[in-house]
Amino acid sequence: DLVAQIINSAQREKITVDEGAAGAGKTRRLAATREQVEARGGRMLVVTPTRKAAQVAAGGVGTETRAVAKLLHEHGHRWDDEGHWSRTEPSPAAPPLDSRTLLVVDEAGMLDQDSARALLALADAGGAQVALIGDRHQLPAVGRGGVLDLAARYAADGCIEYGGVHRFTDPAYADLSLRMRSGARP
Repeated sequence: DLVAQIINSAQREKITVDEGAAGAGKTRRLAATREQVEARGGRMLVVTPTRKAAQVAAGGVGTETRAVAKLLHEHGHRWDDEGHWSRTEPSPAAPPLDSRTLLVVDEAGMLDQDSARALLALADAGGAQVALIGDRHQLPAVGRGGVLDLAARYAADGCIEYGGVHRFTDPAYADLSLRMRSGARP
């Protein structure tokens, strides 16, 4: 089901994947993207798998952020007794996910498949664009993961891969961080 959702979103050009190492410029690009989205009358909403990551993203991007679970809860999603999402009425305070919305999933490598399915269904129902941002070489999801792998494979035309590291001032440390990421000479 998740693969079908990704393929459907890719065919309609409603999903992109941005991947790169820590320090490659993903957050800086998100801040610039937010400005572009807002300039054309849209809005950007950033969600992350954890509340801490949402707090970090808020500072780096300068937009509304929240944990994935909170957004899903606001839109009426609940876990049932067997660990699957069920649906109730959304909260009146739930942020809209319509055609003017860019829904960014930062740290998407940590996103579990059940949450990804629910997020993509919400975005699809409202016509929102989805951007999955992250690094498959960083922390994986708790639960069934591989969302970023699947998106990179099945939305390949919408993938952007960042090369190099720009955040670190010490070139040797930047090189070391890339080697650690790839597992080369650990």
